[in-house]
Amino acid sequence: MGLWKRIVRALGWEPPRRNPATSAGLRAWRERQRRGSVMRPETFAKIERRAARAGYADPRAVAGKAYWTTARAKYRKAQARKRRRARR
Repeated sequence: MGLWKRIVRALGWEPPRRNPATSAGLRAWRERQRRGSVMRPETFAKIERRAARAGYADPRAVAGKAYWTTARAKYRKAQARKRRRARR
C-alpha cells in the first residue's frame, strides 16, 4: 500500500471522488456552458421524482447519472463539430 493511502486511512479522510468516465475536457466544457444548457433543472427534478417513485435508494444519484450521460453525449457532439470545422 502506498504512503498516500496509508496517510488517508490513518486520518480517516477521503479525497473527493471523481468519476473516471468524466474526463478533464468534459468537466472544463461543462463549466463553460450556461445553466440549463446540458439539462434543464426541471428535467433533473422530474428524473429525480420518477426515481424516488420507482423506489431507488438514492434518486439524486440516478438523476446525476442521467445528467452526466447527457453531458457526455453533448460534449462528444460538440467535439465532432469542432473537428469538422477545423478540417475546412
